[in-house]
Amino acid sequence: MAEIVACWLCGARQANRWQTTHDYMVPSAEEYTYVRCKQCGLVYLNPRPTWAERDAHYTTSYRGYHRLATEPAPDQRQSMAYGLRKRWRILTRHSTGGCLLDVGCGGGDFLHWMRQQPAWQGYGLERVTTMAYAARATYGLNIVLGDLLEAGFAPATFDAITLWTVLEHLADPAAGLAACARLLRPGGILIVRTVNDNSLGRRLFGGCWVGYDAPRITVVFTPHTLRMMLAQSGFTVIEMGCWFHDFYPFLWSWRNLCAARGFPAHVCEASHALLRSWPVRLASLPFFALQTALGGNSFVTAIARKA
Repeated sequence: MAEIVACWLCGARQANRWQTTHDYMVPSAEEYTYVRCKQCGLVYLNPRPTWAERDAHYTTSYRGYHRLATEPAPDQRQSMAYGLRKRWRILTRHSTGGCLLDVGCGGGDFLHWMRQQPAWQGYGLERVTTMAYAARATYGLNIVLGDLLEAGFAPATFDAITLWTVLEHLADPAAGLAACARLLRPGGILIVRTVNDNSLGRRLFGGCWVGYDAPRITVVFTPHTLRMMLAQSGFTVIEMGCWFHDFYPFLWSWRNLCAARGFPAHVCEASHALLRSWPVRLASLPFFALQTALGGNSFVTAIARKA
């Protein structure tokens, strides 16, 4: 049963209704509500379904689980490979190697990429059973099945921890960051990529925006609230920015919008195919480049160091 929760950042219980939405990938009549804390401005799902309820919404067809090894579309594979290279560059700007934990590793694409870098030894943590098994079967990776708060790693084990679009899915993000601080060695690097409530996509798509992916996403950050939660957990932010362009988040949001408006399936598919075509993609490059430069993307990335 869903429960009423306090703000994960400041503990206040006074909040304004911010956005209502539905699950557009696992259709149901359930309506979900995001609220905005009156005290600190954090946006979070309230009431919040239990993990048992949310788990049923992480199906194998969930778009966040697309994998490089099984993705049939060449353009999507190229984009995914480009994103993996960018993640590697972000990490290696501040850490030269060591022991890496990828929290919420999904199908293991990033860990597999990092395993090919001789300076790194990687481990993955994944809560969804099917994805953990897929990562092991496809790449033979070291994957621990379970929750970040109960993973059983010894304190100060890792030189770097990454959470690529994971923090917003945690039942208690503040506790998750505190767990990362315990697992990192002094001076270790934490990288968090998460949804950005200050984005243009949120303003354009409203409840259909990719960041309001209820009930999977429980917390929606701004750069300000993300920086505050990192500081509370013992981290110093080194860099923060919007470094991943919004082409695919916009496509995801457009699919949600089609579902919300009740468009026929063939109309949704035809419009999606048109929007992802190379002419449209090339024509939209200046728009997305400007959006990235202005920091208005759907996702923000923070690089932080353990104090």
